[in-house]
Amino acid sequence: MDDQNKQNAQNNFFPSDDPPVNVGANFANHPVVADFDTGASLLSGVESVKNVNENLLSSSQTVYQSVGTNVQPDQPVFLENKTQADISNDTSDTNNEPSVSQEKVTLGNDVSNNSDDFLVNQEGKNLLDILEKKVQQDQSVSNLPRFSNDSSNLIEQNNSQADSALDVNVPSSLDVGLDIPIKDSNKEIETNLADLQSGFNTNLPQNNLKEGLQSENIQQVAQSGPPTPQATDLMTQKSTNRPFPKFVLFVLLGFVLVLFVAVVGFVLYRNSGQTKTVGDAGKIVWWGLTMDESVLLPLIEQFESENPGVDVTYIKQSPKDYRERLINALASEKGPDIFEIHNTWPVMFTPYLSSLPESVMTKSQFNSSFYPIMTSDLVTTKGVIAMPLVYDALTLYINTDVFTAASLEPPKYWSDFQSLVDSGVLFQVDPQSKKILQSPVAFGITGNVDYWPEIIGLMMYQNRVDFSNLDSQPMIDVFNFYKYFHESRGVWNSSMPDSTIAFSKNQLAMYFGPTRKAQEIVQANPNLRFKTVLLPQIQPERPTDPVYSYATYWVYSVYEKSANVDISWKLLKFMASEDSLRKLNQIMESQGKLPVLTSRPDLNLIYADHPVLGSVFALAKDARSWYLADETHDGATGINTQLNKIFEERMLNRDAAFNSKVVSLLAQFGISPTRNFSSN
Repeated sequence: MDDQNKQNAQNNFFPSDDPPVNVGANFANHPVVADFDTGASLLSGVESVKNVNENLLSSSQTVYQSVGTNVQPDQPVFLENKTQADISNDTSDTNNEPSVSQEKVTLGNDVSNNSDDFLVNQEGKNLLDILEKKVQQDQSVSNLPRFSNDSSNLIEQNNSQADSALDVNVPSSLDVGLDIPIKDSNKEIETNLADLQSGFNTNLPQNNLKEGLQSENIQQVAQSGPPTPQATDLMTQKSTNRPFPKFVLFVLLGFVLVLFVAVVGFVLYRNSGQTKTVGDAGKIVWWGLTMDESVLLPLIEQFESENPGVDVTYIKQSPKDYRERLINALASEKGPDIFEIHNTWPVMFTPYLSSLPESVMTKSQFNSSFYPIMTSDLVTTKGVIAMPLVYDALTLYINTDVFTAASLEPPKYWSDFQSLVDSGVLFQVDPQSKKILQSPVAFGITGNVDYWPEIIGLMMYQNRVDFSNLDSQPMIDVFNFYKYFHESRGVWNSSMPDSTIAFSKNQLAMYFGPTRKAQEIVQANPNLRFKTVLLPQIQPERPTDPVYSYATYWVYSVYEKSANVDISWKLLKFMASEDSLRKLNQIMESQGKLPVLTSRPDLNLIYADHPVLGSVFALAKDARSWYLADETHDGATGINTQLNKIFEERMLNRDAAFNSKVVSLLAQFGISPTRNFSSN
């Protein structure tokens, strides 16, 4: 590369001379009403007497003279309509009849106490009660008695029906507002059977007495006569004289009370769902993804022994559709108390994240304990929403055997990286099949390049791309530089296996990935000799320019509705303590596993020269992070998958809507597209 091109490489990825790629009651069954033929009843008849004698009823005077002027002991007593003057005249005539013993019945409840035969007796019973009971006892009643309007002697009619008459005791007065004189000699009552069919005449009825009816019979009513009083009249009188049954009132009140309690209970139950705790108190369920149970179990058992009554169950989850399964479980309130999420996921889990209680760890203690990128990612307006145990970031793996054999040094800058590839020293192709046997690096496409989103994200920071304007030239330079190794040099193509596998098979000289992939590579090929080195940088313009790294790590959060919020955070604090993190790596190494960089910078000093962890430790304090991330298993609707797809489409062809698509996606999650490029 000539001096001019080297100078351009110091300021951008691609040489300047290469062109950019372009949501009422039914009363019919009443015992009094039901026993009368055609709906007419004696009670209705009495009411009719009351209604057709308005003049008589309006008088508050005693009306024993209203019966007639020449009444003999054996003659019938009758009533007819009279004016107020007639009543006064009859009173004087009746006073001269010593043969008739008269008894007074007054309006309302004012009754005489001189006779036991009053229709209202001493116990306060009234005609309605007496008649109702009598009618209930006799099921053969089909007709009613009536009184003739005729003022002559008693006329006996329809004698052929007398033998089948209904026997009823007739008291000496009616508690219906009428004053009626009744003979003392207890003469029998005979009803007029000829004129009556279903009720009373509209005029004042006549009482008919018949000798020989010692059985207190009331004859059947003839089948012809005036219209029958309506049932509504009976109901009106009934409701006037009988109080509303108390048991009905109690039933109604009880029903209203039950309904009220049910409604209130439903409202409380519905609202309680907003504060309902999930799970059993003291029983912590922990979903993990990146750590084996065998590694965490000794620390869990120690915590349980120090906190009697607490039981912790760790369940390692499958990576397939992990984010979708987790968020569905939390949304249905069947999720775990503690769950593992990627450092870019808090924007997707905000409604489910509990904040770290100050009583467990203060925000100040949190900020001073962990890496700056962690405090930046995990401290939100809601508070501290996750506890980190392990730190990880993108790094560059090299096959030490290949570099040693070629006497090459790892690239320090991207210009060195390009020169190393261009030299062809690390590139081997089968002469016959033209199949790539060894590639210097897996760059240029996306399908089989693991962690290509992190590689692009790292370059965006290093080239100081304006994240709010991804159509700018610095972003175009990033895309062009990445594609150069496929389009211009052909050192990688879609026929190659995934880059992690290719590196483990000695098919790659350089590989980009996080340190957690080292264990997978060792398991795939224990004989592979490799190490990690510092990520290539753009040659700085000033000595104070930051050296960038791109973080991608996993953390642990507590479900906001968990029944064990405080104790779960206490468990996470215990796991993130210096003593526990030291033991964590001791356990891993005792199981033949590679150690990890912990979330506490001070504990990682011992790994400064580690062949795998050293390069990440060296750049950890200057690490950045964004939503471009691979292998997060966040599903089709996850922010990582959606953002990766937009970037992938942009690299395949020039998309004029690229920037607006990115801004729109971030806005759906409430994310500002701006980033900070200053040194921490």
